[in-house]
Amino acid sequence: MVATRVLHIASHEINVGDGALIDGIRAQLDAVADRPIDYQPLDVVPLGSGAAAFDPAVLADYDLVLIGGGGTIDGSVNHTQSGMALPLSGAAIRQSPTPLAFVAIGYNLFPGQTLHCCGPLIDLLDACRQRGFPFSVRNDSSHERLVEAVGDAARDVVEVPDPGFFIRPDRSYVVPQMTGRRPSVLVQLAGDNLERRLGTASGQRWFARHPDRTRRRFTDQIADLIVWLVTQRHAEVVLAPHITRDLRLTAEVIERLPTSVARPHVRVLGVPHPSHAPQFFQAYAEADLVVGMRGHSVICAVGLRVSCVAISTHAKVGGFMHKCGLSRWSIPWSEHCGREVRQACGQLLDAPSAQFPARDAATADFHDRLAQFMVRAWRLIGVPDRPSAATRQCPAAHAPSLPDPHVSGERGL
Repeated sequence: MVATRVLHIASHEINVGDGALIDGIRAQLDAVADRPIDYQPLDVVPLGSGAAAFDPAVLADYDLVLIGGGGTIDGSVNHTQSGMALPLSGAAIRQSPTPLAFVAIGYNLFPGQTLHCCGPLIDLLDACRQRGFPFSVRNDSSHERLVEAVGDAARDVVEVPDPGFFIRPDRSYVVPQMTGRRPSVLVQLAGDNLERRLGTASGQRWFARHPDRTRRRFTDQIADLIVWLVTQRHAEVVLAPHITRDLRLTAEVIERLPTSVARPHVRVLGVPHPSHAPQFFQAYAEADLVVGMRGHSVICAVGLRVSCVAISTHAKVGGFMHKCGLSRWSIPWSEHCGREVRQACGQLLDAPSAQFPARDAATADFHDRLAQFMVRAWRLIGVPDRPSAATRQCPAAHAPSLPDPHVSGERGL
């Protein structure tokens, strides 16, 4: 059987959290597909930064195009064609000979940031609606923030559970930073955009006026938390940078620790290529508690049914925890949040299953909701007379065939 060719445009190279998202997308599509899939990755980050060119004619070489994951809507002033990192205009979507599905897109603007290219994004959403191409955002309050930004243009956008929720850890992988001693607490710190994270999380602009002092206050709070975990809760602590820009912040926290705490009781995970997300997140699966700052730190922890305390420095973190019924354990960063974080950690170390009733009830339909969307994406290639990628011509030479979302005889929802 000839494999279906799928171009997967996403953040493939930088963030292991995006690796979890990509793994989840493909697992779900594979589960609903009725034939093998040949995935071809295309990294969206160079496209969004202008470091690489994108020719829409390449779409004709594939049977389906998936866009996601990664925080593709970030408000950059350079995203003039689409309002997104992928420079694919609404006009190009209207002419595309190949169907597209936008899967679990993130609306990643920080509070106070401007969506500079709102018009092109509205046109892209309109083109997707005209062509019947499904567009979804992840369940981290992206939908609410997108509606606030573009209004009625988002009327056909759907919210889906973040596919990283379904990360499949490699249970055979031995995490060398973990000894197996209990309790084991994994702490994840986000080192990029720290000015925006710390300034906007508190609703004040301390960082802009005193960046070194504010950064020091944050690292002191995390160091105090780790000392408390080790000395009062007798925990093993593993720090988990997701991207290389997390390393500096992680190192600064370690420098604040007493040698008697850092040397015997604290370890640091390496930063892997995102394709090794199953091995990386095995550390999450083995932890008794996760204290997470990044979106996919809490997404993957909750998905793995590991107790989680979120340090919310971005709306998406608190937004996801709310969607999972866990707002109680999502703590906005402030100068004085350390005690609240310790209290939440103590509660979950004393009663590890305390989150699970609320978590299980709120996430019970997550699998079905994502599976239904992936069925919609798969159905796009099911038009009976649709030419294969091998025989289609470039967009300029061949009139596009519109996908029919109501074709019969296909896999049901």
